[in-house]
Amino acid sequence: ATGTLELSPVPVITAPVGATGGPSFDVVFDDVIPDALGQEGIYRLIVADSAGRAWRLWRFDPPDANGPSVTIHLPDIGLGGGAPLADGALAATVTSYSLPAPPGTLTYGGFDRDAFAWTEIEVQRDRRSVGEPVLWTQP
Repeated sequence: ATGTLELSPVPVITAPVGATGGPSFDVVFDDVIPDALGQEGIYRLIVADSAGRAWRLWRFDPPDANGPSVTIHLPDIGLGGGAPLADGALAATVTSYSLPAPPGTLTYGGFDRDAFAWTEIEVQRDRRSVGEPVLWTQP
């Protein structure tokens, strides 16, 4: 042991900047879960409005070969009769989770991406990092 603490990189939201442009938009952030760890990973995006409602969106960590960023799309659920997030201030936070089982394997206490409970992510994760909240306005 070196006696040093290695911190996990933090996912930084890079888009949108300032305003969402409407109820349907893409959130782009840094891919901070390296494939070299040999672990599954998942990201959680929370976008909350000033009315107290929030969306929680999840995305499995894409291969590093896909590029240095990850995109999560927020659809306009109003088109299908749903209630989109309220216009005005929105706050977004991204959390990254590195999960304990190598891809394609199951180990005791490991993570199976094809059959899991959402609560397992917080309990079984090896690493977690939370990005700084980003504020936007939605028309």
